Amino acid sequence: MQNIIKPPLGVRVNWVHRHAKDLVACWLFNEGSGTKIYEVSNALLPGSKTGGFSWGSGIHGSAGVFDGTDGF
Repeated sequence: MQNIIKPPLGVRVNWVHRHAKDLVACWLFNEGSGTKIYEVSNALLPGSKTGGFSWGSGIHGSAGVFDGTDGF
């Protein structure tokens, strides 16, 4: 099995890659703390966490944890 590593904070989308076709926006949730969630395509649509959202541990580093009720 190939090792999968999350891209580092600040990475940009490789628009030549086949998975980037028709991409509108992309949030990696790799910040790990704070209230800002940065968008990595050129759409410049930053997010912010509110409600039932917190940072937790994921399989490959930090992850966003939603409570399923009011977090966004």
